[in-house]
Amino acid sequence: MFYPLLEKQIKMFNKEKPFFLKNKRGQIGKTITWVVATVIIIMILVVSIFIATSYLGGSKKADFSKQTDILASKSFFAYLLTENTEGDTVYEQLRDEENLNDFNGNLALNIFEEFYRKDYPYTIWLVIYSKPHDIITNTFFPKPPICGRGISEEIELKENKYILLTLTPTC
Repeated sequence: MFYPLLEKQIKMFNKEKPFFLKNKRGQIGKTITWVVATVIIIMILVVSIFIATSYLGGSKKADFSKQTDILASKSFFAYLLTENTEGDTVYEQLRDEENLNDFNGNLALNIFEEFYRKDYPYTIWLVIYSKPHDIITNTFFPKPPICGRGISEEIELKENKYILLTLTPTC
């Protein structure tokens, strides 16, 4: 019963060429196809990396010296998106009026003084200014930071008008 199967196996091993070298042309064809495809993919990657670094990345440099506080930054953006009773956001009010009014000034005092006074005891300053540094003073945050390096977040209100939040931990 098992004899015909055994006979086939003996014939396979007694031939001049081993069975695993049969149809070698098919193996070579597939191998060459994959080698060529891999070389083409690598060349495309090298060219795209070269273009990205030379053409697009020439002027883009990361500034790791700037300190950031993600929670303060998110609070600042949330503050600017807060709506008053008429449905206007603080950002729209500041863009139109170009100064802090009772609503957005007191709201800024409540948010930044209450939440950040412990972490930034020296100065919390929120001001609207135009470049080159024409500062519009306000009664809510009158004291500019004099010394120390702090965290600042700046957003453009309109052309050459910006709102700046500065948090200074030490002097």
